[in-house]
Amino acid sequence: MPEFEGQMKKQQVALFCSEDLLGEGVEHLLSKLADVEILGPWIMDETAVVHLAAKHPDIVIIAGDSSGDELVNAQPVALLTAQILEHYVGLPVVQILLDQNQVRVYNSHTIPARSTDLIEAIRRPWSEA
Repeated sequence: MPEFEGQMKKQQVALFCSEDLLGEGVEHLLSKLADVEILGPWIMDETAVVHLAAKHPDIVIIAGDSSGDELVNAQPVALLTAQILEHYVGLPVVQILLDQNQVRVYNSHTIPARSTDLIEAIRRPWSEA
């Protein structure tokens, strides 16, 4: 579908949440943005990545809470993040960790398997924002 002059393309944001109420809050916040189209919210489970193959989002937001037993509660967030980074190279993933009051942004990319590329990747200033 061609874009009309003056009409901006909406960023498609896939939203995964550990809890319905959390998802509703993030969805409400994003729905106020004119340049965002929300895909979801979807619950984090073993079939979550299937949604990405069908929808082709521009970015993924994973909203979770790792309070309580951190190892148990953080597993779905970490597992889904790892699956997306592995299978959808170049697709940015944003984790919203409410109990830690943090937002983490991840992105993966591939480089050729040559020694010069490996050395360049090691020397790259990754910490620069």
